[in-house]
Amino acid sequence: AAFSGIYLHILLDSVLYSDMKPFFPLAINPFYIGTIPAFIAVYALCAVLFVAGIAFYAFKFLKNKGLK
Repeated sequence: AAFSGIYLHILLDSVLYSDMKPFFPLAINPFYIGTIPAFIAVYALCAVLFVAGIAFYAFKFLKNKGLK
């Protein structure tokens, strides 16, 4: 989980910020978009996944609680 979280964070930040270097030591960032719709899309994706994660966690919690 930590490995995927690190590289997903780098990927999402490389779309938003020009100073991110996802292929360090190369000084390129082919993912940089830097527009307002890109910011909105990335933050909306994070918000949707956050809500989905909470719903998934609550479902599993209630399911396990009901079995005991």
